[in-house]
Amino acid sequence: MINLYVPINEKLKKHYSYPSLDLPEGLIRYSIEGKNYNINIVSSFSEDKIDAIFSMWGAAIEGNDEEYNRKINGLIIDKKVKLFTFWDDIHWWDNVGLQSRLQWFNLADLIFFPYYKRFIQYREYSQFVEKARWLPWWAPECCFSNDIPYHIREPKIALTGNCTSIYPLRKKIWENRAHKMIEYLEHPGYEGEKPHEYHGKKFYDYLVQYKGAIGGNAITTTRNGITHELDYTLKKNFEILGCGCLGFLEKSEELDDLGFRENQHYISINSENWREKFHNFSAAMALKVSNAGRTFVAENHSTKNRCLKIFEQIKNWHEQSEIEKIKKPDLSSVEPEYKVEETVPFTTTTGVK
Repeated sequence: MINLYVPINEKLKKHYSYPSLDLPEGLIRYSIEGKNYNINIVSSFSEDKIDAIFSMWGAAIEGNDEEYNRKINGLIIDKKVKLFTFWDDIHWWDNVGLQSRLQWFNLADLIFFPYYKRFIQYREYSQFVEKARWLPWWAPECCFSNDIPYHIREPKIALTGNCTSIYPLRKKIWENRAHKMIEYLEHPGYEGEKPHEYHGKKFYDYLVQYKGAIGGNAITTTRNGITHELDYTLKKNFEILGCGCLGFLEKSEELDDLGFRENQHYISINSENWREKFHNFSAAMALKVSNAGRTFVAENHSTKNRCLKIFEQIKNWHEQSEIEKIKKPDLSSVEPEYKVEETVPFTTTTGVK
């Protein structure tokens, strides 16, 4: 049995992105199911009673108490406990950003990525591929509890979040936001930036007011002379369907791999045909697709689905680790292509929404 500590601190509670709190809370909520995978969830910190820690980014090491920070840092850095971590944005803008990721990934035993397929393509991260596991985004379960009937929702299509060149589809539609069917809500901002209150659960309360909503993917971004080809399938796609909106999403290989089907679970749009697609469906079709999309996400891409996947992956990793202890090759002479600079501080914030 693995005693897995899942910390929830003020940093997570105040984070603009609700899934950052929803996932660790889910692991605790489904602790009974965890026992089926030989995992015992521990919700309070005790140095001598934990075998592993699950951390959203580096948030586990950033509690409010200095003594706690010192102890938990010591356990992780000295490898006295196993570290399982979630990390979404894998791009960086300077050497500090890259090194903070390399340092954290070096300490981790398992790393869960929603952008796994992009992660394994980065040469800089090649030494961590064996630790990486795909954990696609999901819809928090509070999405399903706010159930405004579809027929009384506003007959508009919500466009939300940043609409810069990183999101070409959103940008194109935003430039035409005077379109009578579009209701625009700007990004809520990151830490210390709150132009409006619609973040976290309140964002889902906002979405359920509307019959439709626009998803999309993050494609390419450039800053400080560094360009990243992202190809991120964003959590917004899952949240929109989870809230029962008719989802206008960009078709992607990843959505296909996850079982999403256009015209069954969502309406596929691009920068050329979005106007046509906004009008080219009946009320009956909109209701059918929105219901099917919400049901599909609730059954296959909820918090519980992802928690069970984490339990399964940890169990499989533990069993494989026990096997490898029997005969472990000496890799001490193998030099990674990108070395980790030990003095670089951790960076735990993320940026794409």
